[in-house]
Amino acid sequence: MRRIVRAAALSSDDVVVEVGPGLGSLTLGLLPNVRRVVAVEVDPVLASALPETARGRVEGELEVVHADALRVTSLPARRRPRWSRTCRTNVAVP
Repeated sequence: MRRIVRAAALSSDDVVVEVGPGLGSLTLGLLPNVRRVVAVEVDPVLASALPETARGRVEGELEVVHADALRVTSLPARRRPRWSRTCRTNVAVP
């Protein structure tokens, strides 16, 4: 996870969109390194558990969007995130 975060060459001003954060392993690595993580998770159980997973473990702003990332047409009206190349960390869905 640390290698992925390093390879992404993120800055403390970046806003990252993480698709399918699952249990939040990558999320926890991203949060201390960027301004904000917008995590798009389709599973309602994982989406509701993610804020609690991150709370108290790392500093950083986390926003969880409970939605199917393939159907998301807009994100909350804050500074728009920079969509960047993604790394496949886990293949959990077909």
